[in-house]
Parts: sequence; structure tokens; C-alpha cells
Amino acid sequence: MAIDRRRLLAVSALGLAATEAVASPSPAPSLWARGVSAVDLRVEPDSPDDQSRTLQRAIEQTAAARVPLMLPPGVYRAGDLTLPTGTRLIGCPGATRLLFTEGASLLSATDADHVTLTGLVLDGGTRPLAGRGLVHFAGGRGIKIEHCEMVGSRGDGIALERTEGEVTRNTTTASVMPATTALWSGARRRATTARW
Repeated sequence: MAIDRRRLLAVSALGLAATEAVASPSPAPSLWARGVSAVDLRVEPDSPDDQSRTLQRAIEQTAAARVPLMLPPGVYRAGDLTLPTGTRLIGCPGATRLLFTEGASLLSATDADHVTLTGLVLDGGTRPLAGRGLVHFAGGRGIKIEHCEMVGSRGDGIALERTEGEVTRNTTTASVMPATTALWSGARRRATTARW
């Protein structure tokens, strides 16, 4: 059998296609285009159970890896979640709800830098707060809270102390206590941009 140019090209193309199929593994199922799905880390949306422990573990894992934690639509019952440096919680605006169950705050961070919350409904469930904000930051740089809704808080919606960052395009509704504020900012390192 004579080998002509057409046969050589056809055989080469088949060999190249086979090599590429074997050499390029498919991406891990837990990686979204922008982060890791909380569901893949055993967090259950719409579960009647408190998700605090599982959600805290997922937050710590993704913050350590410096990747966003993606929260699909649903209700996540939790409380007293601590946000370490590098935390990025991303939800589906209007459809991803963190419902406060117990503790001093729903979300808090102390001296944590580069923390981002976006696209979340942060629901206080009309539960009392321990003199803190539903979301409470004490120290930190590069804080970003955007496209979030604070509802049902029995205290300040967001409390910021000694922080630097941006709080933009958020809404606050259904505050139970008329004397509370949407955004409270105490002794700051630098001015926090607040575009409500």
C-alpha cells in the first residue's frame, strides 16, 4: 500500500485527536466558572436543618484556597459565621438567602482583609442580635459588600469598625426595631464608600 500525502494527513489528524482526548482531563465538577459550589462541599440549600457547621467549613476551605464560594439559590439557615481573610461569598441576587438562626451576628469578621459579599439576601429572621450588626466587621481592608439585601434585622444591618472598603448597591427592608440603622460605621481606618 502506497502512502500518499492524503493518507499521511488523515492518520496524523486521527492520532492527534486521540492524544488530545487522553491528555486533557475534564474540569473538576465542583468548579464553577467563577468558584466552588457550596453544594459540592455538602451545604444543602433549603434544608430545614441549621447549616452553620457545614457552611463555616466551606467558607474556611474556599477562603484558604482563595476561590469564591458560590451559593446557589435557596435558603441557608445559619448563624455566627466567621469570615476569614480572602472570603468571597457569592449568591444569586434575590434568590440566595442566609437566614439567621442564632449567635451574635449572622456574619462577622475580625481583622480580615479582602472579604466580599455579593448577591445575598441576609435575613435576620427578627431574632435579637447581641448589640452587633447582622453583618459585623471589626477591622479589615478591601471589604466589599454589594448587591445584597438586609431584611428582618433586630439591630444594625451592617456594622463596620476600623474598616476600609466599599458598601454599594445594597437594600435594607423590614427592620423590626425603628432605632436601628442600615449601615453603622464606627472608628474607621479610612472612609468607607457607602452608596446605598
